[in-house]
Amino acid sequence: MSRTVTWKVDTTRPILTACPQDLTVCVQDPVVFTPPTATDNCDQSVTAVGSRSDNLAVGSPYPVGTTTVSYTATDACGNSASCSFTVTVKECQKHHAYFTFTQGYWGNAGNLNKSPKIAKLNYMAGLIGSGLTVGKPGHSFTVGSGMNQAACLVLRMPSGGPAAVLPSGNANMDDNCNTNPDLLNSKTGRFRNVLLGQTITLAMNCRIPETASCTGTDVGVAPLGDLDISKKVCSVPASAGSSPGCYSNGGKTTGSTWGPLSQALIDAVKAVNGGVANVYGLLELANQALGGVALPANVSLNDINSAVDSINQGFDEGHVTIDCP
Repeated sequence: MSRTVTWKVDTTRPILTACPQDLTVCVQDPVVFTPPTATDNCDQSVTAVGSRSDNLAVGSPYPVGTTTVSYTATDACGNSASCSFTVTVKECQKHHAYFTFTQGYWGNAGNLNKSPKIAKLNYMAGLIGSGLTVGKPGHSFTVGSGMNQAACLVLRMPSGGPAAVLPSGNANMDDNCNTNPDLLNSKTGRFRNVLLGQTITLAMNCRIPETASCTGTDVGVAPLGDLDISKKVCSVPASAGSSPGCYSNGGKTTGSTWGPLSQALIDAVKAVNGGVANVYGLLELANQALGGVALPANVSLNDINSAVDSINQGFDEGHVTIDCP
């Protein structure tokens, strides 16, 4: 009895199916992909094994930059097939909506006895709350609570004149909208210190409330005070989102650019704000300037006023941030 055995040499490589495309994600986002599947004409248990160019496990966090991910399948006869793709992780700006209003808006009286001016006064009174004080004790000004004080503030803004330290005393407005000590221009009836008006405006803008998280591509309103003044911010006018309090970029990818502030101002803000360069710190610097606190040698009242004005105008009536070019 004889038997003939024929050996067939397997030289066919496994087949890898559905290798992922190159991915680009932001640093705060997860890296998600589906590994390819492997099949073979002879080996029923061939598996695609992943590896990375940085020699870390495929499931480990990905660093900023580009990492190559490779998958290789090898059958029992030593035939192998590979595919690869890249994962690029970028430092992306996390997008928000920021809302500011200018002195001109807060000081636009119109007819204060009719809607929507009544709604505006209610909104202003809500931001003022139990009171809003700028400057420092001994050189300060306080806007009191209530609709009447909000209406008085409208009548006294926008301010003009040079940026200056507030006079000695802790000023406020009476029911007739007069101030003591006198802070008003005798001809216009408005504040005669532009830094006073700009700082009041910034303080109110910093009180505009944030909104809850939004879904999809919509973004909520973020606290203006947290905005980093040491970085450039690109934005477009906000469009209404799919739910109240949410906004979108309206599909626009190019818009206006704000900042950053000068290094001298950034350093001055950090010095008064625990090393943090944000709008809250800029507001504190403006309050110290109004309050007569000594300023750094390379920072002037005009510098501070210009910086505050740039914030008040930079996101006027709502802007959504976008990636800068």
